[in-house]
Amino acid sequence: MKKTLIALLLILTLILVGCGNDKNSTNTTINAIENIETNIPDVDNGVVEETEEVVTETEEAAGGEEQAPEEETSDEAVIDPTGKIFSQLTGLELTEEESLKRPYVVMLDNHYKARPQAGLSDAEVVYEVLAEGLITRYMAVFQKNEPEVIGPVRSSRPYYIERALEFNPLYVHVGGSTQALTDIINYKMADVDGLSVGAGVFYRTSHKKMPHNAYSSHDGIRKEANRKNYFTEVEFAGMPISYEKYDLDGNQANEVTIWYKKPSGSDSTGYSVSFEYDEANENYLRYVNSSPHKDEETDIHLSADNIIVQKVFHKTIDSAGRRQVSMVGSGDGYYINKGTYIKITWKKTGIYDQTKYYYEDGSELILNPGVTWVQVITTSMEPSIE
Repeated sequence: MKKTLIALLLILTLILVGCGNDKNSTNTTINAIENIETNIPDVDNGVVEETEEVVTETEEAAGGEEQAPEEETSDEAVIDPTGKIFSQLTGLELTEEESLKRPYVVMLDNHYKARPQAGLSDAEVVYEVLAEGLITRYMAVFQKNEPEVIGPVRSSRPYYIERALEFNPLYVHVGGSTQALTDIINYKMADVDGLSVGAGVFYRTSHKKMPHNAYSSHDGIRKEANRKNYFTEVEFAGMPISYEKYDLDGNQANEVTIWYKKPSGSDSTGYSVSFEYDEANENYLRYVNSSPHKDEETDIHLSADNIIVQKVFHKTIDSAGRRQVSMVGSGDGYYINKGTYIKITWKKTGIYDQTKYYYEDGSELILNPGVTWVQVITTSMEPSIE
Protein backbone atom coordinates (compact mmCIF):
# COMPACT_ATOMS: atom_id res chain seq x y z
CA MET A 1 0.00 0.00 0.00
CA LYS A 2 2.84 2.37 0.91
CA LYS A 3 4.63 1.58 -2.37
CA THR A 4 1.45 2.35 -4.32
CA LEU A 5 0.99 5.67 -2.47
CA ILE A 6 4.61 6.69 -3.10
CA ALA A 7 4.25 5.83 -6.78
CA LEU A 8 1.09 7.94 -7.07
CA LEU A 9 2.84 10.91 -5.38
CA LEU A 10 5.78 10.64 -7.77
CA ILE A 11 3.46 10.60 -10.79
CA LEU A 12 1.54 13.64 -9.46
CA THR A 13 4.81 15.52 -8.90
CA LEU A 14 5.98 14.79 -12.43
CA ILE A 15 2.65 16.00 -13.83
CA LEU A 16 2.84 19.29 -11.88
CA VAL A 17 6.44 19.92 -12.90
CA GLY A 18 5.56 19.17 -16.48
CA CYS A 19 2.69 21.69 -16.39
CA GLY A 20 5.02 24.35 -15.01
CA ASN A 21 7.53 23.72 -17.76
CA ASP A 22 4.79 23.82 -20.39
CA LYS A 23 3.68 27.24 -19.13
CA ASN A 24 7.19 28.66 -19.34
CA SER A 25 7.67 27.14 -22.78
CA THR A 26 4.38 28.65 -23.96
CA ASN A 27 5.33 32.11 -22.73
CA THR A 28 8.69 31.86 -24.46
CA THR A 29 7.01 30.82 -27.70
CA ILE A 30 4.49 33.69 -27.49
CA ASN A 31 7.25 36.22 -26.90
CA ALA A 32 9.23 34.89 -29.87
CA ILE A 33 6.21 35.01 -32.19
CA GLU A 34 5.24 38.51 -31.11
CA ASN A 35 8.65 39.93 -31.87
CA ILE A 36 8.47 39.02 -35.58
CA GLU A 37 8.70 42.14 -37.72
CA THR A 38 8.22 42.47 -41.46
CA ASN A 39 9.93 45.56 -42.81
CA ILE A 40 10.60 45.71 -46.56
CA PRO A 41 12.00 49.08 -47.69
CA ASP A 42 11.27 50.36 -51.16
CA VAL A 43 12.50 53.44 -52.94
CA ASP A 44 10.30 56.27 -54.18
CA ASN A 45 11.65 59.59 -55.41
CA GLY A 46 15.05 58.83 -53.97
CA VAL A 47 13.70 58.37 -50.43
CA VAL A 48 13.73 55.05 -48.61
CA GLU A 49 10.19 54.26 -47.55
CA GLU A 50 9.67 51.99 -44.58
CA THR A 51 6.62 49.74 -44.76
CA GLU A 52 4.26 49.03 -41.85
CA GLU A 53 5.70 46.84 -39.11
CA VAL A 54 3.50 43.76 -38.91
CA VAL A 55 3.72 42.34 -35.39
CA THR A 56 1.32 39.89 -33.84
CA GLU A 57 0.68 40.80 -30.24
CA THR A 58 -1.55 39.59 -27.39
CA GLU A 59 -2.44 41.54 -24.28
CA GLU A 60 -1.00 38.82 -22.05
CA ALA A 61 2.47 39.13 -23.61
CA ALA A 62 2.26 42.92 -23.57
CA GLY A 63 1.99 42.78 -19.81
CA GLY A 64 -1.80 42.84 -19.33
CA GLU A 65 -2.62 44.85 -16.22
CA GLU A 66 0.16 47.27 -15.41
CA GLN A 67 2.56 46.07 -12.75
CA ALA A 68 5.12 48.88 -12.41
CA PRO A 69 3.95 51.00 -9.41
CA GLU A 70 2.53 49.04 -6.48
CA GLU A 71 0.09 51.82 -5.68
CA GLU A 72 -1.21 54.95 -7.32
CA THR A 73 0.80 58.09 -6.71
CA SER A 74 0.21 61.60 -7.94
CA ASP A 75 2.89 63.50 -9.80
CA GLU A 76 4.80 66.10 -7.88
CA ALA A 77 3.56 69.20 -9.67
CA VAL A 78 5.18 72.30 -8.24
CA ILE A 79 2.89 74.46 -6.12
CA ASP A 80 3.91 78.04 -5.40
CA PRO A 81 3.04 79.90 -2.17
CA THR A 82 -0.14 81.34 -3.74
CA GLY A 83 -1.48 77.82 -4.28
CA LYS A 84 -1.01 77.75 -8.06
CA ILE A 85 0.03 74.45 -9.66
CA PHE A 86 2.50 74.38 -12.54
CA SER A 87 3.10 71.75 -15.19
CA GLN A 88 6.28 69.68 -15.02
CA LEU A 89 6.26 69.60 -18.82
CA THR A 90 5.74 73.29 -19.63
CA GLY A 91 5.94 75.27 -16.40
CA LEU A 92 2.51 76.70 -17.22
CA GLU A 93 -0.35 76.82 -14.73
CA LEU A 94 -2.60 73.78 -14.38
CA THR A 95 -5.76 72.96 -12.50
CA GLU A 96 -5.44 70.29 -9.84
CA GLU A 97 -7.31 67.82 -12.07
CA GLU A 98 -4.95 68.50 -14.98
CA SER A 99 -1.88 68.08 -12.79
CA LEU A 100 -2.99 64.57 -11.78
CA LYS A 101 -3.43 63.25 -15.33
CA ARG A 102 -0.94 60.63 -16.45
CA PRO A 103 1.09 61.85 -19.46
CA TYR A 104 1.01 59.89 -22.68
CA VAL A 105 3.57 59.87 -25.47
CA VAL A 106 2.77 59.15 -29.11
CA MET A 107 5.08 58.00 -31.89
CA LEU A 108 4.34 60.12 -34.99
CA ASP A 109 5.30 59.39 -38.58
CA ASN A 110 7.42 61.97 -40.43
CA HIS A 111 7.84 60.32 -43.82
CA TYR A 112 7.09 62.86 -46.54
CA LYS A 113 3.93 60.88 -47.42
CA ALA A 114 2.75 61.21 -43.81
CA ARG A 115 2.99 65.00 -43.56
CA PRO A 116 1.40 67.07 -42.18
CA GLN A 117 0.77 65.52 -38.77
CA ALA A 118 -2.25 66.07 -36.54
CA GLY A 119 -1.96 66.74 -32.81
CA LEU A 120 1.47 68.38 -32.71
CA SER A 121 -0.01 71.80 -31.99
CA ASP A 122 -1.23 70.38 -28.65
CA ALA A 123 2.01 68.58 -27.73
CA GLU A 124 3.76 69.94 -24.65
CA VAL A 125 7.16 68.37 -25.37
CA VAL A 126 8.28 66.94 -28.74
CA TYR A 127 11.36 64.89 -29.59
CA GLU A 128 12.62 64.52 -33.16
CA VAL A 129 15.09 61.70 -33.78
CA LEU A 130 16.35 59.86 -36.85
CA ALA A 131 14.82 56.49 -37.69
CA GLU A 132 15.71 54.56 -40.85
CA GLY A 133 16.74 56.01 -44.20
CA LEU A 134 17.57 59.45 -42.76
CA ILE A 135 13.87 59.89 -42.03
CA THR A 136 13.04 61.27 -38.59
CA ARG A 137 10.18 60.36 -36.31
CA TYR A 138 8.47 62.47 -33.65
CA MET A 139 7.66 61.48 -30.10
CA ALA A 140 5.07 63.89 -28.68
CA VAL A 141 4.25 64.20 -24.97
CA PHE A 142 0.78 65.22 -23.78
CA GLN A 143 -0.69 65.81 -20.34
CA LYS A 144 -2.96 68.87 -20.15
CA ASN A 145 -4.05 69.13 -23.79
CA GLU A 146 -6.61 66.79 -25.37
CA PRO A 147 -6.26 66.65 -29.17
CA GLU A 148 -9.24 65.20 -31.02
CA VAL A 149 -7.03 63.84 -33.82
CA ILE A 150 -3.48 62.47 -33.43
CA GLY A 151 -1.48 60.92 -36.25
CA PRO A 152 -0.25 59.35 -38.32
CA VAL A 153 0.91 57.07 -35.50
CA ARG A 154 3.91 54.90 -36.26
CA SER A 155 6.10 52.22 -34.70
CA SER A 156 8.45 52.14 -31.75
CA ARG A 157 12.23 51.93 -31.49
CA PRO A 158 14.31 51.20 -28.35
CA TYR A 159 15.84 54.67 -28.05
CA TYR A 160 12.44 56.37 -28.06
CA ILE A 161 11.44 54.08 -25.21
CA GLU A 162 14.50 55.24 -23.27
CA ARG A 163 13.15 58.80 -23.45
CA ALA A 164 9.51 57.87 -22.94
CA LEU A 165 10.28 56.09 -19.65
CA GLU A 166 11.31 59.45 -18.17
CA PHE A 167 7.62 60.41 -18.04
CA ASN A 168 6.13 57.11 -16.78
CA PRO A 169 3.54 57.51 -19.54
CA LEU A 170 0.98 55.64 -21.55
CA TYR A 171 3.08 54.65 -24.57
CA VAL A 172 1.21 54.92 -27.88
CA HIS A 173 2.52 53.34 -31.10
CA VAL A 174 1.67 50.91 -33.91
CA GLY A 175 3.98 47.90 -33.72
CA GLY A 176 7.72 48.25 -33.48
CA SER A 177 11.09 46.66 -33.97
CA THR A 178 11.78 43.32 -32.30
CA GLN A 179 13.93 44.92 -29.59
CA ALA A 180 11.43 47.73 -28.95
CA LEU A 181 8.57 45.30 -28.35
CA THR A 182 10.77 43.24 -26.06
CA ASP A 183 11.71 46.37 -24.10
CA ILE A 184 8.06 47.41 -23.73
CA ILE A 185 7.34 44.05 -22.07
CA ASN A 186 10.49 43.98 -19.95
CA TYR A 187 9.98 47.52 -18.65
CA LYS A 188 6.27 46.82 -17.97
CA MET A 189 5.23 49.91 -19.88
CA ALA A 190 1.60 51.02 -20.06
CA ASP A 191 1.41 49.93 -23.67
CA VAL A 192 -1.16 51.21 -26.17
CA ASP A 193 -0.26 49.39 -29.39
CA GLY A 194 -2.43 49.97 -32.46
CA LEU A 195 -1.99 46.29 -33.38
CA SER A 196 -3.61 44.98 -30.19
CA VAL A 197 -6.03 47.63 -28.86
CA GLY A 198 -9.76 47.47 -28.33
CA ALA A 199 -12.35 48.94 -30.68
CA GLY A 200 -12.51 52.68 -31.32
CA VAL A 201 -8.91 53.54 -30.40
CA PHE A 202 -7.19 53.60 -33.82
CA TYR A 203 -8.55 54.06 -37.31
CA ARG A 204 -7.26 54.31 -40.87
CA THR A 205 -7.94 57.37 -43.00
CA SER A 206 -8.41 57.42 -46.78
CA HIS A 207 -6.50 60.63 -47.55
CA LYS A 208 -3.13 58.95 -46.96
CA LYS A 209 -1.86 55.51 -47.89
CA MET A 210 -0.74 52.76 -45.55
CA PRO A 211 1.36 52.70 -43.48
CA HIS A 212 1.06 56.48 -43.14
CA ASN A 213 -2.62 56.71 -42.20
CA ALA A 214 -3.13 55.29 -38.69
CA TYR A 215 -4.75 57.85 -36.41
CA SER A 216 -6.02 57.99 -32.84
CA SER A 217 -7.31 60.59 -30.36
CA HIS A 218 -6.98 61.70 -26.76
CA ASP A 219 -10.30 60.08 -25.88
CA GLY A 220 -9.38 56.83 -27.62
CA ILE A 221 -6.04 56.61 -25.82
CA ARG A 222 -7.58 57.29 -22.40
CA LYS A 223 -10.34 54.76 -23.16
CA GLU A 224 -7.78 52.06 -23.91
CA ALA A 225 -5.84 52.90 -20.73
CA ASN A 226 -9.02 52.39 -18.70
CA ARG A 227 -9.78 49.11 -20.51
CA LYS A 228 -6.35 47.78 -19.59
CA ASN A 229 -6.60 49.06 -16.00
CA TYR A 230 -3.49 51.21 -16.27
CA PHE A 231 -2.80 53.69 -13.52
CA THR A 232 -4.26 57.13 -14.20
CA GLU A 233 -2.08 58.97 -11.68
CA VAL A 234 1.67 58.41 -11.64
CA GLU A 235 4.86 60.06 -10.45
CA PHE A 236 7.37 61.45 -12.92
CA ALA A 237 10.31 63.78 -12.49
CA GLY A 238 9.68 66.32 -15.22
CA MET A 239 12.20 68.96 -16.23
CA PRO A 240 13.43 71.93 -14.17
CA ILE A 241 11.43 74.92 -15.40
CA SER A 242 11.34 78.57 -14.40
CA TYR A 243 7.77 79.66 -13.87
CA GLU A 244 8.68 83.20 -14.93
CA LYS A 245 10.57 84.04 -18.14
CA TYR A 246 14.22 84.96 -17.87
CA ASP A 247 16.87 86.08 -20.38
CA LEU A 248 19.83 83.93 -21.37
CA ASP A 249 23.33 85.35 -21.34
CA GLY A 250 24.41 84.05 -24.74
CA ASN A 251 24.72 84.70 -28.46
CA GLN A 252 22.06 85.84 -30.90
CA ALA A 253 19.86 83.13 -32.44
CA ASN A 254 17.27 84.50 -34.85
CA GLU A 255 17.21 81.38 -37.02
CA VAL A 256 18.22 77.79 -36.33
CA THR A 257 18.50 75.21 -39.14
CA ILE A 258 19.22 71.48 -38.89
CA TRP A 259 19.86 69.31 -41.95
CA TYR A 260 18.92 65.72 -41.15
CA LYS A 261 19.33 64.81 -44.80
CA LYS A 262 21.37 66.91 -47.21
CA PRO A 263 20.13 67.28 -50.82
CA SER A 264 21.65 64.82 -53.29
CA GLY A 265 21.43 63.75 -56.91
CA SER A 266 18.60 61.32 -56.12
CA ASP A 267 16.84 63.69 -53.71
CA SER A 268 17.15 67.38 -54.59
CA THR A 269 15.15 68.48 -51.51
CA GLY A 270 16.58 66.49 -48.63
CA TYR A 271 15.11 67.18 -45.21
CA SER A 272 15.73 70.24 -43.06
CA VAL A 273 14.10 71.70 -39.97
CA SER A 274 14.34 75.38 -39.10
CA PHE A 275 13.06 77.69 -36.40
CA GLU A 276 12.65 81.44 -36.91
CA TYR A 277 12.41 83.75 -33.92
CA ASP A 278 9.12 85.63 -33.53
CA GLU A 279 10.10 88.56 -31.36
CA ALA A 280 6.50 89.69 -30.76
CA ASN A 281 5.56 86.35 -29.17
CA GLU A 282 9.02 85.49 -27.85
CA ASN A 283 8.96 82.04 -29.45
CA TYR A 284 10.20 80.24 -32.57
CA LEU A 285 8.04 79.37 -35.57
CA ARG A 286 8.89 75.98 -37.01
CA TYR A 287 9.55 75.20 -40.71
CA VAL A 288 10.07 71.94 -42.61
CA ASN A 289 12.04 72.27 -45.85
CA SER A 290 11.53 76.06 -45.62
CA SER A 291 7.71 75.76 -45.50
CA PRO A 292 5.64 76.52 -42.39
CA HIS A 293 5.12 73.39 -40.32
CA LYS A 294 1.38 73.38 -39.60
CA ASP A 295 -0.89 71.04 -37.73
CA GLU A 296 -3.03 69.01 -40.12
CA GLU A 297 -6.17 69.29 -37.98
CA THR A 298 -5.95 72.80 -36.49
CA ASP A 299 -3.84 74.50 -39.22
CA ILE A 300 -1.85 76.16 -36.41
CA HIS A 301 1.73 77.08 -37.33
CA LEU A 302 3.81 75.03 -34.90
CA SER A 303 6.10 76.90 -32.54
CA ALA A 304 8.57 76.27 -29.73
CA ASP A 305 9.37 78.32 -26.66
CA ASN A 306 12.42 76.20 -25.86
CA ILE A 307 14.65 74.42 -28.37
CA ILE A 308 17.23 71.89 -27.21
CA VAL A 309 19.67 70.54 -29.77
CA GLN A 310 21.15 67.38 -28.29
CA LYS A 311 24.12 65.65 -29.92
CA VAL A 312 23.92 61.88 -29.39
CA PHE A 313 26.00 58.96 -30.66
CA HIS A 314 24.27 57.11 -33.56
CA LYS A 315 25.18 53.79 -35.15
CA THR A 316 23.46 51.82 -37.95
CA ILE A 317 22.98 48.26 -36.71
CA ASP A 318 21.32 46.28 -39.52
CA SER A 319 20.64 46.10 -43.25
CA ALA A 320 17.24 47.79 -42.82
CA GLY A 321 19.02 50.91 -41.53
CA ARG A 322 17.86 50.64 -37.93
CA ARG A 323 19.93 52.58 -35.45
CA GLN A 324 21.46 52.44 -32.06
CA VAL A 325 21.00 55.90 -30.55
CA SER A 326 22.75 56.16 -27.19
CA MET A 327 20.24 58.12 -25.11
CA VAL A 328 21.85 56.82 -21.94
CA GLY A 329 25.20 58.56 -21.73
CA SER A 330 26.42 62.13 -22.02
CA GLY A 331 27.33 64.73 -24.58
CA ASP A 332 26.88 68.35 -25.57
CA GLY A 333 24.43 70.53 -27.44
CA TYR A 334 22.68 73.89 -27.48
CA TYR A 335 19.80 75.58 -25.69
CA ILE A 336 17.91 78.22 -27.68
CA ASN A 337 15.37 80.58 -26.16
CA LYS A 338 14.07 84.13 -26.71
CA GLY A 339 16.44 84.90 -29.58
CA THR A 340 19.55 83.66 -27.75
CA TYR A 341 21.54 80.43 -27.65
CA ILE A 342 24.09 78.94 -25.28
CA LYS A 343 26.19 75.79 -25.33
CA ILE A 344 25.10 73.08 -22.90
CA THR A 345 25.97 69.52 -21.88
CA TRP A 346 23.63 66.63 -21.10
CA LYS A 347 23.68 63.42 -19.09
CA LYS A 348 21.33 60.45 -18.66
CA THR A 349 22.59 57.89 -16.16
CA GLY A 350 20.01 55.12 -16.53
CA ILE A 351 17.00 53.91 -18.53
CA TYR A 352 14.45 55.37 -16.12
CA ASP A 353 16.44 58.51 -15.23
CA GLN A 354 15.49 61.93 -16.52
CA THR A 355 17.91 63.44 -19.05
CA LYS A 356 19.52 66.41 -17.36
CA TYR A 357 20.96 69.43 -19.15
CA TYR A 358 23.67 71.69 -17.78
CA TYR A 359 25.04 75.19 -18.31
CA GLU A 360 28.73 75.37 -19.17
CA ASP A 361 29.54 76.13 -15.51
CA GLY A 362 28.08 72.73 -14.55
CA SER A 363 24.87 73.95 -12.91
CA GLU A 364 21.61 72.38 -14.08
CA LEU A 365 19.78 74.09 -16.94
CA ILE A 366 16.46 75.71 -16.04
CA LEU A 367 14.05 75.92 -18.99
CA ASN A 368 11.82 78.89 -19.64
CA PRO A 369 8.09 78.13 -19.47
CA GLY A 370 6.36 76.89 -22.62
CA VAL A 371 6.55 74.18 -25.26
CA THR A 372 9.91 72.42 -25.72
CA TRP A 373 11.22 70.78 -28.90
CA VAL A 374 14.23 68.47 -28.45
CA GLN A 375 16.12 68.02 -31.72
CA VAL A 376 18.35 64.96 -31.35
CA ILE A 377 21.18 64.92 -33.89
CA THR A 378 24.31 62.84 -34.51
CA THR A 379 27.62 63.83 -32.96
CA SER A 380 28.96 64.73 -36.40
CA MET A 381 26.08 67.11 -37.20
CA GLU A 382 26.08 70.80 -36.39
CA PRO A 383 23.10 73.17 -36.45
CA SER A 384 23.31 76.46 -38.34
CA ILE A 385 22.52 79.28 -35.91
CA GLU A 386 22.24 82.81 -37.23
